[in-house]
Amino acid sequence: MIISLARAPQNPYGKIPVHARWYAVETQSLFGKSIGELSIRKLTGSTILGVRRDGVVVQNPDREFILLEADELYVMGTHAQLAFFERAFGMFASYASTPSLMSLEKKIA
Repeated sequence: MIISLARAPQNPYGKIPVHARWYAVETQSLFGKSIGELSIRKLTGSTILGVRRDGVVVQNPDREFILLEADELYVMGTHAQLAFFERAFGMFASYASTPSLMSLEKKIA
C-alpha cells in the first residue's frame, strides 16, 4: 500500500518552529558532569547554544564543557524537545533578562 503525503497536514511556512530558553542548573545530578556525558542532544534532541557562568557567556560549548552549580544554559529546540529536556533533567526555564543574555539571543535570532 502506498501512502501519499500530498494530503498530510502541512506547516504553511514549511518550517518547524524552534524556541530557545535559559535554564538555571539547579539539579545536583548535573553538577560536575560534561555536556557530552549527559548526552542532552542524543536524549532530547535539544541543543545547548550557550552557558552563562559568573556573568560571562560561553557560546557553543563543546562536549567536554563541565557544568557547575550556578551555570545557566541557553537551550534550543522544538516545543516538544524543550519540554522533554525539562522533564528529563528536572529543569525549569529561567526568564532573567540581562544585557549579556539578550545580546546572545540577538546573535542567534
